[in-house]
Amino acid sequence: GNDTDPYRTAQYLAPANGVQGTILTNDPTLTIGSRLKPERTRAFEAGLEARFAENRFGFDFTLYRSNTFNQLAILPQSATTGFTSQFLNLGNIRNQGIELLLNVTPFVAGEFRWDVSVNYTRNRNKVVELDPDGKITNYGLGGNRIANIGAINGQRMGEITTRGFVRDANGAILIDTTRGRALPITIPNVYVGNVNPDWLGGINNAFSYKNLRFEFLIDGRFGGKVVSHTQAVLAGLGRMDYTLEGREGGLLVPGVIAAVNPETGALARDPQNNFVGTGTPNTRATTAQAYWQTIGGRANPTGEVFTYDATNVRLRQFTLSYRLPASLLGKTPVRTASISVYGRNLFFLVKRAPADPEISLNTGLGGQGLDFYGLPPARSFGFSVNVGL
Repeated sequence: GNDTDPYRTAQYLAPANGVQGTILTNDPTLTIGSRLKPERTRAFEAGLEARFAENRFGFDFTLYRSNTFNQLAILPQSATTGFTSQFLNLGNIRNQGIELLLNVTPFVAGEFRWDVSVNYTRNRNKVVELDPDGKITNYGLGGNRIANIGAINGQRMGEITTRGFVRDANGAILIDTTRGRALPITIPNVYVGNVNPDWLGGINNAFSYKNLRFEFLIDGRFGGKVVSHTQAVLAGLGRMDYTLEGREGGLLVPGVIAAVNPETGALARDPQNNFVGTGTPNTRATTAQAYWQTIGGRANPTGEVFTYDATNVRLRQFTLSYRLPASLLGKTPVRTASISVYGRNLFFLVKRAPADPEISLNTGLGGQGLDFYGLPPARSFGFSVNVGL
């Protein structure tokens, strides 16, 4: 399992600037939990590999399950303890799934050969337990102003919550008309999906004839969500084409009028402090500018509007190579040589998000599924020369 930094296993004094010089003091922000343990993983894996018909058909199947315990995490705590956070062991995370690889040679004729490889991966994770005492039920993995990524007891890792619309029992959006504008009511911590895909897959085709070989790989990610802060900012600035609707004549937001407290003039709430709808359809228009500056923008936008399906299929790579014949190498010390040209990350065949859904805020799990002015992966082309001595 994983360990931690050497000075995070116990409380140590560190040098700091005092009134009359350097002093030794505790870290005022972080306390170390008692009986800190290394992270541990318990795993089980079983597989089967087989080849048939003179290797023209084969498969490799793997079934796995793992539980990771005592993961090292930092949790906030009351500053009255003398520290604002605590470093401790946390969690029991389970991962289980299957991996399947199929290899087929559907056609062979003379020196021509066609090989196909198909792969499929499906992983399901679950937060079995965050805290054995049950005091911690939600641990934030990361996020930014538009969404948060978390681990919730009994749920999958990577659950996304963001600001979203308030709806009535029929799913209609509640419209606030108390401020002179007809705009939807939004609240934080609305669940919109998970960053993880349902499954991954790919197919690689390779065609070879004598010394020439051409192959290309198509792969895909199916399921999962991505939230785009980039789209929110651009929409708030009116830079996106979908913000053009309603610039002339006003924008009618579909929904029902929210109830108003007759005594205070504020929006009415039920005994559970939830907003209440009247059931009356909204017929009052607002301006496109007011709507998108309320829904979009940089600070706390309504991420539900900017949440997209992360499903995508792309031509990941192609390679065209030529192996030089042995007769051409003659008596040189070179035994084999080949020349290749290739292209990578070429184009999408299917894409449901406005940008590359595989870009992320950072490399950690808490940064997955979040786009904030992320640079898309570059399309690249190149050539290579391979020599064997």
